[in-house]
Amino acid sequence: QMSFLFGGGFSKQKLKAQLKMAVHRMTLAKNKKTNQVNNTKKEIAAFLRAEQIEKAKIRAESVVKMDFLIEAYGILELFCEVLVERLLGEAGLAGVAVSTVSFCLTLLFVLAAKYKPGTQREAMMKKLKQIGKRH
Repeated sequence: QMSFLFGGGFSKQKLKAQLKMAVHRMTLAKNKKTNQVNNTKKEIAAFLRAEQIEKAKIRAESVVKMDFLIEAYGILELFCEVLVERLLGEAGLAGVAVSTVSFCLTLLFVLAAKYKPGTQREAMMKKLKQIGKRH
């Protein structure tokens, strides 16, 4: 079913390992962004003490954007963890359930959205449309 996406063969074990590594990487990225937010908040406080309101407003916008990114990482972590649990539940089954394929497609769509418009994004979106038509 999904062999062309995973380099010739689909392996539940490999997918589980990749998802667990992805969760770990997202946790690290989330921690890094959280530290950046904390440092930026300190800078905003310093700007406000110095009565540099415009600079504080600009920094506050970046804090809001980083907060949204941190939340997005959290949601993606949950998606990955749910997918791992579904794969564990389907351990004895020969194929992959449609709901699991749906989860994979959602994660791939998020990945494709990350790329700037161009060849990589267009190729990923083309594959997603082909898979979507099959399922």
